[in-house]
Amino acid sequence: MSGPKVVRVVTREERLAAARTALARLDNATRAWTGQGRDETETNATRARRDALAAALNGNDLAGVAERIDAETAFLRNAIEKRRQDAIEAKAAALQQARQLRANAQALLRELAAKGVGDASLDTALRRVQAGECSAEDAGRIVREAIGKLVVPAAAAVLDERQRRIAERLRAAEEPAVHAIWQAPADPREQRLRRIEQRLAELSGLLGDTAAAAFAQRLHALESAPADARGNLLADSLIADLQAAVEQARQTAALARAAQDLLAEIESADAVGSLSTHVDALRRAIATGAAAALRDALEAAGAAWKTHGMQQAAQARRAAILGGLAALGYEVHEGMNTALARQGRIVLKKPAMTGFGVEIAGAGDAARLQVRAVAFEPSPDSRRDRDAETSWCADFHRLEAMLAQQGDGVAVEKALAIGATPLKVVEAAAGSPAAIGPMSRDAPHLR
Repeated sequence: MSGPKVVRVVTREERLAAARTALARLDNATRAWTGQGRDETETNATRARRDALAAALNGNDLAGVAERIDAETAFLRNAIEKRRQDAIEAKAAALQQARQLRANAQALLRELAAKGVGDASLDTALRRVQAGECSAEDAGRIVREAIGKLVVPAAAAVLDERQRRIAERLRAAEEPAVHAIWQAPADPREQRLRRIEQRLAELSGLLGDTAAAAFAQRLHALESAPADARGNLLADSLIADLQAAVEQARQTAALARAAQDLLAEIESADAVGSLSTHVDALRRAIATGAAAALRDALEAAGAAWKTHGMQQAAQARRAAILGGLAALGYEVHEGMNTALARQGRIVLKKPAMTGFGVEIAGAGDAARLQVRAVAFEPSPDSRRDRDAETSWCADFHRLEAMLAQQGDGVAVEKALAIGATPLKVVEAAAGSPAAIGPMSRDAPHLR
């Protein structure tokens, strides 16, 4: 069937552009992945997989390569997120441990004073733990030393077997009270504090400890607040504020990653020059890390990048069709690619088809093209019209095979049978520039 038809052209340049932009996103993900600290073996393996995917761009299965690149990118993104979540959990556990140590230090100071087994040096050390002035390791050692003071009699004495048994019974009686200091039940207040620590840990991971310091101070103040209705309100307020800060930080981080991906895509396509204003705006926004600047730069650069890609893809589609028809003997002239883009229609002659030609019509993006045989003047003999359509049918099949051989594809979305509709009569173009040979496929990189 080679009456009028609607075709969709997908060029190798389009597929290659899609794979290249996918590779740019993979490179961006790889940088973030290695930035988390990886061992040499897994780093080398990841780079080897990336290089193999890049080498596969020289083959013909570009769509398959793009899918494999996307899968590798998703794998790395998942690994990055898992490492981030593990860091949040570790940070939250450290915050919880530090809070428990501070509470233990306060309780131990009271117990030591009540039993009269403390000393000035230990009391000073416990107060440092209570104030959060010790490392986790030092705080744990000091608390264990204080617990030892409570469990072991203060006066060192040599005990016989009977005395040791009595001491063990006394120790067993005291240990539950000591362990109660360490392991309080998870009451509503404790649950609130743990939720705060979880969010504080994530905020620190996203913005750093300095940016989260004000929230940490509020948490420390809350620890000493009474466990009453007012204390609960303070805790709920801190949870809400932290949640809002975490959500904003997540959104900003997502915007920054999207900006980095977009910048990598533009750079990979050698489009920095034509999009220099947007590239500069992206780089400034990434450097500042401001959500508003990132959002504005992404919106403007994304629209420009999409338009750029559509223009390059359309140019490659038109070049593929016109180049193939030139190779089949049709008169293709300089400027026809531009004329088709601007006017939406061109007519090509073929010396072997006297009085007939081929019309190509379509929108500026050339996403779909209508191709049909046409006559330059009415013919009283309908058999000549059928012969012209039959000849174009053979040429179209040769065009499909030729484009497929060079990695392009033509999909027929709608077609009418030969003779199903009268042959369209058009005016032959006059004064055309000199005919050229097969058109160059050296179009700029597509996205």
